[in-house]
Amino acid sequence: MKEIKKNLKDLCQSFLHFITYSQKLSSHSLKAYKTDLQDIFEFNDLSPKQKLDFIIIQNKKKLEKQTKLLIEKNTNKQFKLANSTRSRKLAVIRSFIKWMANNNYIEEDFRFLFKSPKISYRVPSFLSVDEIFTILEMFKTDKVKAKDKALFFLLYGAGLRISEACQLKTKEINWSDSTLQITGKGNKQRLVSLPEQAFNQIKHLKSNTPYLFGKKALSKRKAYDIIKAIGKKAGLLKPLNPHALRHSFATHMLLGGSNLRTVQELLGHKSLTATQKYTHLDLTHLSKTLENFHPFNIS
Repeated sequence: MKEIKKNLKDLCQSFLHFITYSQKLSSHSLKAYKTDLQDIFEFNDLSPKQKLDFIIIQNKKKLEKQTKLLIEKNTNKQFKLANSTRSRKLAVIRSFIKWMANNNYIEEDFRFLFKSPKISYRVPSFLSVDEIFTILEMFKTDKVKAKDKALFFLLYGAGLRISEACQLKTKEINWSDSTLQITGKGNKQRLVSLPEQAFNQIKHLKSNTPYLFGKKALSKRKAYDIIKAIGKKAGLLKPLNPHALRHSFATHMLLGGSNLRTVQELLGHKSLTATQKYTHLDLTHLSKTLENFHPFNIS
């Protein structure tokens, strides 16, 4: 039987190298892949003796057995995690197993032995139109920094992801036609047009700096704090976060009559399935209205 000199940890490194270039993963996604592999295969928890065991020459059957045992052992530890998190970790593991089989490191492609848990549908949180108007009115009366307003308008006016807004470069802004060249997940690029009110706010930050928000990209932690402070200053009942503004953009576009395919392109979703979750929001809103105001429910 053919023997290989790569241990399991080496194979994980090779796999990460492969997906980095074949799938053009972002640094954030690559870090998540690496963390998931470490959680399952315990690279950070190996004792000195176990580390020596990992260096021995392994044959295909031994590698298969070692991989299965670690997956079965450590996926059981994941039951306290949310189903969506467990599902993501198992998806990474299945991709790794498929890669090992395709590269002849193992004899059996056993990825289908590990099934993901069912993920319950969760409606994304979003703001009502009235809450958006409350924030806009607050901007008129309260002193809010120009960059804070700009961040709000990028998230709600263009539906950008928080990472896309924070890393927006000055050269990616077309000042003559109010458009942005956005680089999203998987380095996929899309052209986004900003409403006039939103773009006028962006113009206040026009400068020669590499990024819209300064010499370097705005940190996501800082961005979260900015948006949370805006919601608090506007008197919203629930804490505001960047994701809620992106969800609000999509929801209000659809409720206003935009078609699903257009919203998909604006959000930068690879699949229409990711956008379809917003089609449930109108029904949810109507159901809540019926529950609150139907004569049968008014005592």
